Amino acid sequence: MTAALLPSDPPRLGDYTLTARLGEGGQGVVYLAADAAGRQVAIKLLRAQLSGDAKARSRFVRELSAAERVPGFCTAPVVDANVAGDQPYIVSEFVPGPALQELGRLAEPDLLRLAIGSATALAAIHQAGIVHRDFKPANVIMGPGGPRVIDFGIARVLDSDATMTSQVVGTPAYMAPEQLANGAIGPAADMFAWGLTMVFAATGRRAFAGDSVPSVMHGILYGAPDLNGLPPWLAGLVAACLEKDPRRRPTAVQALMHLLGAPPSAQHGDVTTLLTQGMTAAGGTTQAAAPSPAASRGVPWVALIGVVLGVLANSLPASGVNLALPAIQRDMHVSVGELTWVANAQLLGLALPVVVGGWLADRFGRKKLFVIGTAACAAATFLAALSPAVGVLIALRLVAGVAAGLALPAGLGLVREAFSGVRLNVATGIWGAVTGGAALAGVFMAWPVISELAWRFVFVLPAAVGILAALIVLVAGRESRGDTAASFSGPGMVFLSAALFVLTFAVIRVRVSNGVVTGVLLVGAVLLVVIFWIVESQMRRGRPPVLLASPSLPAAIGLTAIGFAALNGLYFLLTIYLQVVLHRSPVSTAVGVLPMTLAYIVGAGVAAAVGGRAGPRPPLVIGLLLTMVAAFGLSTLGAHSSYTAVWPWLPFAGLGLGLVIPTAAAAVLGHSPTRLAGTAGGLHQGGQLIGSAVGTSVLYALALPSDANGSLIAGMHTQLVVIGAMTMVTAVFAVFVRRAQS
Repeated sequence: MTAALLPSDPPRLGDYTLTARLGEGGQGVVYLAADAAGRQVAIKLLRAQLSGDAKARSRFVRELSAAERVPGFCTAPVVDANVAGDQPYIVSEFVPGPALQELGRLAEPDLLRLAIGSATALAAIHQAGIVHRDFKPANVIMGPGGPRVIDFGIARVLDSDATMTSQVVGTPAYMAPEQLANGAIGPAADMFAWGLTMVFAATGRRAFAGDSVPSVMHGILYGAPDLNGLPPWLAGLVAACLEKDPRRRPTAVQALMHLLGAPPSAQHGDVTTLLTQGMTAAGGTTQAAAPSPAASRGVPWVALIGVVLGVLANSLPASGVNLALPAIQRDMHVSVGELTWVANAQLLGLALPVVVGGWLADRFGRKKLFVIGTAACAAATFLAALSPAVGVLIALRLVAGVAAGLALPAGLGLVREAFSGVRLNVATGIWGAVTGGAALAGVFMAWPVISELAWRFVFVLPAAVGILAALIVLVAGRESRGDTAASFSGPGMVFLSAALFVLTFAVIRVRVSNGVVTGVLLVGAVLLVVIFWIVESQMRRGRPPVLLASPSLPAAIGLTAIGFAALNGLYFLLTIYLQVVLHRSPVSTAVGVLPMTLAYIVGAGVAAAVGGRAGPRPPLVIGLLLTMVAAFGLSTLGAHSSYTAVWPWLPFAGLGLGLVIPTAAAAVLGHSPTRLAGTAGGLHQGGQLIGSAVGTSVLYALALPSDANGSLIAGMHTQLVVIGAMTMVTAVFAVFVRRAQS
């Protein structure tokens, strides 16, 4: 029910025109408004006391960022907010319909839909890592598409130690005992409030009666609830939710499973699938929860094969070209400088769009961008085999990198959209095994081709793999898009992409640039990041971007960079040592590092098996410590050491990095909302790109062979100590990466 605006009401708030009042409470006034496109939204204008409290404002920003992560399963999602001005407000989707509080007792079919829909909403809210704290009949809208929960994620900020007054008479009746007693508030408090709300919906009265606020509070703290009139299918569940001890209450997921008819011993597995079932049973629809008929024909595990083949197609040319450089130099009569550009062109091309590629995939379609990007990368790679001159070869390598930069984050977005929970860990474990094994595969496949045929054939196999990957995803993948309105802004993406490119350029050119040039480039990259953050803060009115609000996601991106730096640094170091010091052939060198690669694949399998159950911290910490042991162990090698002194340390390195890299990928994707999966994939690929560049350039430069083995050994020791110290320090910070909620 709406009411006319009062003379004291503002006509506009930001870009929104206010049209009516929807209600008023202790937290603020709720208005019906329209955005620039005429879409109706609900705006809550918060009370002025928040404006002058810096601590409360900071807490509000954090809570709001978490609320924006909640998917649209039976909720009215937050779409915008302004926390920078004197009148903070929150904009959410407008759901037409009465509040449950206005309807009172419901018929049993409607009660079942309400129970399922509200449990689905609370499960989605809790999976995003936040607690509603103010769940009650007034915050459940009975919309035309089913019940929708509103006002989640802000009650914590607005809580205070002030004495309760008449303006919050309704709220104490729906508070948990621990909330009334100023105890720790968690998701279990929402389940207590859910039980109270179900009693109201089933009977039209409160579970704890009283003629005053103190008497109601006393009943909640010490009395027994009145559950008379509840249907049998609901009474037991509500009784469990109204336990005084929060530890004895079911979770929202468990309640939803019960309502959907699952046996008590069932495991919930994929939370996204469960939420979709709840949304459907409640009679609602949502873009995130109800894919189109065309999308439902996707085969996720088959599409995953296409995605990992796309990764392989992008990785094979890198190791192959490194082996082919001497042959290219002889055949094309090019200088060392031109040869450097041949080696680095694809990496630089990748740096240009890899972050914005994920953002574009969320906007235009992840499947579409993966297929187009992978096919274009394959075409450019194949044409590189026909290059008549080194300039054409460099240009085609650059084009292949740009195309891969569009495809790779889109592929990770497809993985995140298709998998969650334990299945996401399995999927990223497979992805990680292919990523880590690609370098060795490139060596084994490329060297015989170079030796027996010609260097040009190095590009043929990756092109064929790329075409196969595009075809598999085209057939088996399901299209999905994201929510670019909740993602980074367009200008922000430009500055972030520029920062990544400049940083990558500085890193890969560190061996040939002087210190001044490298320093200028690094400062430029930092300035571009600062500009990106300023732009995003202005565009989002002082709030941090949704993907960067939780420290776990940027921490996981940093661990990705560290993991790939160590992987590439150790791999290239070992190839140099085995060939220069131990005088082994390239093929023999590839066989020599095989224990590391096989152990890596085993580690990725372990990460897939245990990461979803044990959480990310154990595999990350153990993996980094194993890598540290390997780096310090290899630092004991000398000019006259044999292979028997090398190989015992290789399983430690492979197993450690196999644990770290897939687990970090799962943490990045798991902590990103599905609607921002492509953008999160781009951030992850950016971290991987920087790590790979550091490993192959900065760390590699520390161990460059000079005119004597002694100098090489000294450089090796420096590099290995750096890797060991880097992984040891990072292991300490890995404990801050928490378990993803979906």
